[in-house]
Amino acid sequence: MGCPYSEQIQARLWRGDPERGAFDVFAVLDGARDERIQRTLFRSPSSCCVENRRLSPAVRAAAPQLVRLRQREPILGQLLTGGWGESWGIYAISRGRRALEEIRRHFHSLLRVESEDGRALVFRYYDPRVLREILPTCSRGQLEAFFGPIREYWLEDEGGEALLRFTFDGKLLYRTRIDWPGGEEHERAPEPIAPYDA
Repeated sequence: MGCPYSEQIQARLWRGDPERGAFDVFAVLDGARDERIQRTLFRSPSSCCVENRRLSPAVRAAAPQLVRLRQREPILGQLLTGGWGESWGIYAISRGRRALEEIRRHFHSLLRVESEDGRALVFRYYDPRVLREILPTCSRGQLEAFFGPIREYWLEDEGGEALLRFTFDGKLLYRTRIDWPGGEEHERAPEPIAPYDA
């Protein structure tokens, strides 16, 4: 599909906000979605596999991948151009400057969930189709665990027509939609969502 608003989204991710303070921008990408993801990440020195187990090269390539993004580097434009609307992954803004390994550990801690019958399952939170549905159903404790060192999650909407931002203030989850009707940026007021157990 490709993203017609790649430049605007990049500017949005790095837009100055006094509340943010210092921050880093990361992407968690589904290596199994498209072989172009691995080709794109091959050019980045700031990427790693979220899994920390020994994996075969083929399994490692299909596992979730983490990359630190830098403003005006071509990799983000390549990800948006190739993967927008294709559910390649999610974007995250950290609370303060964070080491890649710290963020990898955080995202690794979210990879496994337990089913009702006690089986360990892989949680594909890095798929935007999953994340945008799961976050509004989380308890406060789950949101605290999910956000951890992350201040904001950014992802494509259902049709790849808008950017969604999720933030959590410790009490409420907020979902904001940003789109560009006719090329003009439009940000809706943040929609507060009470945690499941509130």
